Amino acid sequence: MGNRATFEAMNAFLEEHHISPVIDRIFPFEQVPQAFEHLAGASHVGKVVIEW
Repeated sequence: MGNRATFEAMNAFLEEHHISPVIDRIFPFEQVPQAFEHLAGASHVGKVVIEW
């Protein structure tokens, strides 16, 4: 973890170069246990997102 300035610089770089995270799967909040099972299976490529 860096400081706020480093975080803001990273975000500016990502935006400038049109870099976005790869999202493997999105789970609704009600499926948090299934999301953790998916992570534990280690078959995901990218981020596993839990929607609020």
